[in-house]
Amino acid sequence: MKQTGNTQGERGYLSPFLWLFFIIGIVFSIFLSGRAEEELLFSGSRISTLRTGGFQEKGFFIHVLFSRLSYVVVVILLSTTSFRKIFLILQPILLSLGIGGWIGAAIAQFGIKGILLILAGMFPHMFLYILVLRFLLMLLWERTYYDKQFFIAICILLFMVIIGCLFESYVNPMIVAKVLKIF
Repeated sequence: MKQTGNTQGERGYLSPFLWLFFIIGIVFSIFLSGRAEEELLFSGSRISTLRTGGFQEKGFFIHVLFSRLSYVVVVILLSTTSFRKIFLILQPILLSLGIGGWIGAAIAQFGIKGILLILAGMFPHMFLYILVLRFLLMLLWERTYYDKQFFIAICILLFMVIIGCLFESYVNPMIVAKVLKIF
């Protein structure tokens, strides 16, 4: 029996274009950062705070936890509206533009070493966040009803987001501090 591939057919076209949005984000960010001639994303005070490790870890964790969980809740709530598919298609596009913008701003400010700074800033939590976003979008794409299995899957994804927040708050600053010794 041949599968229609409805899930891949409707949103499968998006995958090749994510690289395009990523590159557009890089180009626009480099162009805008070069024009402004100021530190848009990486201020000297932020860099020195990360380099010395002088941040409040508990306050940072609460901030990260609130912002990441609120994003997931907004995605879930907006996926229940009539604009669900449009909103779900926009999520990977916005993520690609955002990451491209970060890389472009880092390149504009630090040159090629900026890519290393961004990669260190995304490790290890960003891989977990992208995985959660992928599973969340797959879960919400075809879902028209909400049952016990749906809520269990959402709870597992929220738990993975909390683990990502722990990585972002406690593991990532140590990695970034080590990488910033290069700068």
